[in-house]
Amino acid sequence: MTTAVFHRFRAWLFADQENSAAYHGPHQRPREDTRTRPWWAVMCLSGVDYFSTLGYQPGIAALAAGSLAPVATLVLVLVTLCGALPVYRWVAAVSPHGAGSIRMLEKLLPRWNGKIAVLVLLGFACTDFMITITLSSADAATHLVDNPVMPLHGNDAKLWITCGLITLLAAVFLKGFREAIALAVFLVPIYLALNVAVMAVGFERILTHPEVLSGWASAVTTQHSNPWTALLLAVVVFPKLALGMSGYETGVSVMTQIHPGSTADAAKAGHGAVAGRIRGARKMLTLAAVIMAVMLLSSSMVTTLLIPPQEFAPGGRANGRALAYVAHEYMGPVFGSAYDLSTILILWFAGASATGVLVLMTSAALAVTLSAGHRGRPRLARGYGLITAVFLYTTVANVVERPDGIKIAAVFVFCILVISFASRVWRASELRITDLRADSALRTSMTASRGRAVQLIPRNPDPQGVDEDYQQKLSVERRSQALVEDSDVWFVEVKLRDPSDFSDKVSLVSRTVCSHHIIHVDGSSVPTCLAGVALWVRDQTGVPPHVYLEWSSGSPVRNYLRFLLWGQGQTATVVHEILRRAEPDDAARPVVHVM
Repeated sequence: MTTAVFHRFRAWLFADQENSAAYHGPHQRPREDTRTRPWWAVMCLSGVDYFSTLGYQPGIAALAAGSLAPVATLVLVLVTLCGALPVYRWVAAVSPHGAGSIRMLEKLLPRWNGKIAVLVLLGFACTDFMITITLSSADAATHLVDNPVMPLHGNDAKLWITCGLITLLAAVFLKGFREAIALAVFLVPIYLALNVAVMAVGFERILTHPEVLSGWASAVTTQHSNPWTALLLAVVVFPKLALGMSGYETGVSVMTQIHPGSTADAAKAGHGAVAGRIRGARKMLTLAAVIMAVMLLSSSMVTTLLIPPQEFAPGGRANGRALAYVAHEYMGPVFGSAYDLSTILILWFAGASATGVLVLMTSAALAVTLSAGHRGRPRLARGYGLITAVFLYTTVANVVERPDGIKIAAVFVFCILVISFASRVWRASELRITDLRADSALRTSMTASRGRAVQLIPRNPDPQGVDEDYQQKLSVERRSQALVEDSDVWFVEVKLRDPSDFSDKVSLVSRTVCSHHIIHVDGSSVPTCLAGVALWVRDQTGVPPHVYLEWSSGSPVRNYLRFLLWGQGQTATVVHEILRRAEPDDAARPVVHVM
């Protein structure tokens, strides 16, 4: 019974996964969900993370900057609109399939540098994911427990409520993105409408009580007589407000859920589905940024002017729930409780950690800077380089002030690096070719060899190779490995591309030097390409070919490491193991000869 349940769960979990074992056939992208939604609906899902910061951002700003909180929030808004938004609009255009800035960096940084950078960033993403969901659920529990009509109080109640919210959130996303978007479309408009109502009442209170505004202005001028000093202080405390920029990486990662628009309109405009998706993503990012710019500035003004400073401190009624304080104080317990419920739901559905958010945004800015440079746009590259420097300063400031985030991220990074290398070692002998295609001349030649065993002789690639070179290699193989005289002989030359790639799309190109036939192939691993060619030849001729190899000289351990890192070394052993795992039938498996 237990086994049957497990198999059903496994089948459901991997239902949308493509079969990665094939070594030929048209190469396809990971299948995207065809049940797409309008960009504004997807904005609700990506905006959950962004909009939820209204639940705690005004209180953070008040604690960090005091009476200067509105000015510090203005700095945050300017950095968001002039920095984060342009960066992620570029990311959306360059990476429209949801891979985001991490994939951009992998492409822009060479070989293993890009792979290691991606693994490190994934460590920070995991930190962000794990910590932020926990913190957001904990903040939602705080709003629930601190509600005046709530019968549960104390840390024990917060702990159990937090655990329950995390479990429920996991269940929602396991169900699927379509359901998550539907829930977000329901929650976000209600949450934003309630916030607008709270701020409208707050501004009405400020306008009808001029002494509130004059008192705030007096406090600012008394505490900060020099306006330049006040502005510098607002800039210095800006890193503490960095949570107000969360949600952009989420926005580009869910781009695949955006409906590209009318097919007729796209065709008329000369654009395809990808272009439509990019337009939708840019609208989504821009509208979310504008909404939050207005909401953040308004909430900071309302809470700073209407809430006594001591209430923001730990233990105060506005600590971690500044707008909720205003809702209860000026709109009554019924509306306040409704606002609390909406905030609890939105915080449960989102989350953001400053260190993880900033590292990902810094990496995105760096990726866009490199992309602009590679596209020959130096002015844009310099501008994005300045944005990168701002995000880098903000990240370093957060790390220095709150080192716990970088410590936790270091643990995740270390674990990901170790697991990734172990996975590469474990899967090294798999046939990792996702697409293998041959030119028409090679296919015709193999059709002519149908029913005969082809002999494959690997050789180091040499575009300048002449007849004597191939004849000498052939003579050596005939003497040492007893090649069959009347069989078709093909030399196989593998040119290494990026050895850090784990899987390959391979093209076979044939050429002839005098009477010698050569198959040229580019790939990330010599053994994998040789095994793939041998299996393809078997499928074309109907007879397992013979592959003639030589033992690698030197230490087996060193050669195996060379194979893992640089794609060459231990060739004979690895080719045999790849073929053994790819074809369990001895009679159908290509024959490996080793000298």
